[in-house]
Amino acid sequence: MKSYVNTARNHRFTLILLATFFLAACGGGGGGGLTSAPDVPPIADTPTSESMVFIGLTDAEGDFLQYKVAVSSVTLTRANGVVVETLPLSTEVDFAQYTEVTEFVTAASVPVGKYIAAALTLEYEDATVEIENANGDPVAATVLNEDGSPAGSVTLSVEFADRDGFVIAPGIPAHVTLDFDLESSHTVNLDVSPATATLTGVLLADPMLEDPKPRRARGVLESVSVDANQFVLDLRPFFRPDGRFGKLPVDVNDATGYEINGVTYSGRDGLLALADQPQNTPVVAFGELDIAARSFLAEVVYAGTSVPFGEQDVATGTVIARDGNEFTLHGAVLVQQDFRFRRVPALKVLISDNTAVTQVKSSFDDYGPADISVGQRVTVTGELMQSATDRVVLDASEGRARLLFSQIHGLVNTVGPLVMELASINRIHPQRFDFAGTGSGAALAADPAAYEVDTSALPLENVDSGDALKVRGFVTPFGTAPDDFLAQSAGEVSIQPGRTAIHWAAGQGNDALLSADAQGISVDITSAARAGHLLLGSIGFDLQQAGDVWSFAPTAGRGGMYAIVTRDSRQVFTQFGEFVDTLLLQLGADREIARIRSKDVLDTAELASTGRQLVVFLR
Repeated sequence: MKSYVNTARNHRFTLILLATFFLAACGGGGGGGLTSAPDVPPIADTPTSESMVFIGLTDAEGDFLQYKVAVSSVTLTRANGVVVETLPLSTEVDFAQYTEVTEFVTAASVPVGKYIAAALTLEYEDATVEIENANGDPVAATVLNEDGSPAGSVTLSVEFADRDGFVIAPGIPAHVTLDFDLESSHTVNLDVSPATATLTGVLLADPMLEDPKPRRARGVLESVSVDANQFVLDLRPFFRPDGRFGKLPVDVNDATGYEINGVTYSGRDGLLALADQPQNTPVVAFGELDIAARSFLAEVVYAGTSVPFGEQDVATGTVIARDGNEFTLHGAVLVQQDFRFRRVPALKVLISDNTAVTQVKSSFDDYGPADISVGQRVTVTGELMQSATDRVVLDASEGRARLLFSQIHGLVNTVGPLVMELASINRIHPQRFDFAGTGSGAALAADPAAYEVDTSALPLENVDSGDALKVRGFVTPFGTAPDDFLAQSAGEVSIQPGRTAIHWAAGQGNDALLSADAQGISVDITSAARAGHLLLGSIGFDLQQAGDVWSFAPTAGRGGMYAIVTRDSRQVFTQFGEFVDTLLLQLGADREIARIRSKDVLDTAELASTGRQLVVFLR
């Protein structure tokens, strides 16, 4: 029997920044597209001595609500010592908004060859940081260096410790994802005023090829090749209105959905409509890295006026309450017409019968304001105004609203029909929501302790009462529950990767390692200060209540990211055997284990984890 429980989100871990390297040749070519536009090349025109590297930024889930900081440099270091800059311009990033998506930030031409290190430079002078406390409230925080001084310009670096390093080959572009794991990268103190987040400066490079997050590419249209099922973007990442960040080829297929100037399309019709748009039309594409085809494949494309680009104010967030034609967005990311962006804890939005409503990845046009209900994640465009109480209000009564996928997490009460005890909606605690008005009658309003999910399109043979579950889909229209949620996909959380964290106090980790070889490691957790496994930020499992020994084995099939971190060095390995050899040498040099962090699938009965990501911190 599983023993997962909902837990408070007030955890303190140590700092990690991950980089995922995916070598992928971007295909293309063929005629057609924009008037007078050339055929789309497979890669940017570069000398044979150079190749393209496409770099994205993301973040792992955590308690940071806002982490807005300038990224001024992203470099790679070659084996001959030459440092290659890949970021043409400093750009402001809110890392806390990238727990669900990876954004392409630059496409750079770099020399081919072996690379031995990477570095990221962050500028904290004008940083804005907010952390969620145990009650779910935002708390402003100051980022400090380890010596207690305010963080300024901080460069984080890492060496690729594998014997072969990281190789960029001729004609084979590399996709690189830098994952700034905020939760792991700071020691948070909420007991002081202002709160502090101490940055310990650990940068890790992860050569894993798997990354389940969707990718997002923002920019302006360069060219379209209908015959090749491809278009090219001039990247303008995050909320930049200008700048040259390189060109990104984007593949499409018959399943790709489009929304162009408020009109929805699918497949070839959408690409033809995109080809009719002029160059420099704003475009946002969501999709996945297709490993087999070695390309970025778009699932959804927005273009033209469907991408507010300095013409309207736009906000994205989750509806936590609705009263008539007014609703409140929780933690809204607000981008103003002048491209300034900020987080608004609770943003009031006005809608009307004239508000145009669409749904992501849907070609239907019969959505309306009633489809916006409590728990639904939305993007809304309109005009900012001040209320009588000086509260910021977004007037979308003549604007647009787009229904986005929402995710619910929780424990299964019953399977047929599926009823769940919610742990979170879009990673927001249920206590934040006011479900009044969601039901077809007052007594039928959605109940987070018995949340009813329509799973008619999904098989649930392997789901049992008590299982931890995540479900992706859309909230049912306002005033129509039950059902409360329309599922698009579901997966048992207990077989999804979670995060294991084990900490030893000084002097207690000397004898923690029981065994280690190329097949895995095992550690004694009886002396650990704490040892737990966390799923989706809210469902936890106490390792020490279940046994004395925890083990980790690398997932069979290919390499992963295995790292050893000390106060003065960071070593990253793709092969578990090389990682273990170095770990044993380090422990033989009068070091002890301080912490272990892993991303893994946990067998709760055996206390045995498997995964492709393990970090051991030594003191």
